[in-house]
Amino acid sequence: MMDMQQQVKNLGVEIKNGLVKKINKEENFKIELDNGEMLESKAIIVATGAATKWLGLLNEKELIGHGISGCATCDGMFFRGKTVAVIGGGDTACEEANFLGKICEKVYLIHRREELRASVAEQKKVLNNPKVEIWWNSEVKEVNGKEKLESIKVLNNKTGEEKILLLDGLFVAIGSQPATEFLKGLVDLSETGQVLVGQNKEHVTMTSVEGIFAAGDCVNIKHKQAIVAAGEGCRAALDAEKWLEE
Repeated sequence: MMDMQQQVKNLGVEIKNGLVKKINKEENFKIELDNGEMLESKAIIVATGAATKWLGLLNEKELIGHGISGCATCDGMFFRGKTVAVIGGGDTACEEANFLGKICEKVYLIHRREELRASVAEQKKVLNNPKVEIWWNSEVKEVNGKEKLESIKVLNNKTGEEKILLLDGLFVAIGSQPATEFLKGLVDLSETGQVLVGQNKEHVTMTSVEGIFAAGDCVNIKHKQAIVAAGEGCRAALDAEKWLEE
């Protein structure tokens, strides 16, 4: 990260530390930071990312990176040949369960409802995966372990039955929260807070407001991977450059 900061500094970029509180659109954009500083710009690229939605359970935060993860493609290889569980019922959860099924001994897919929300194609894959066992109508109520994850307590929300499941790894796939609160009322956002881009065919990364571009996990793109976000960031820079030259 320090190397990246030095690279942009060498290109003449000034780095400002702070949180954006508000953006006002006048002749140029006025950007208010949480320290009271006001910046002015002709164009803006929003690349604020998104944070994994966690379960909010006691001891969960301490076990992130010690058996609990929010990314199977990032951390799955650490659990080769082991027993893991995935929490969720959407496309991401099914994709992660299928991915882990290729490398893990056993995968539990824990979903709070009695049917999956994923696409038909993803459902078919996970339902036919012999490595994946689905626990329907189930919610994780406890994560247990001292130095690393050891087990979870699962509640069946229909029968009230509780079970302890011994695990090596737990992957939380219940969604993410884009860091776009400061954009509400300024640009068009999805119901989940993602910045909507793609309406402008000349500048694909432009938002509903001319001069504001967005890229990465904060926008309405399907694949949330670092390499995709990096590519979209490059695209946003090129779009902004072209727009400024017009």
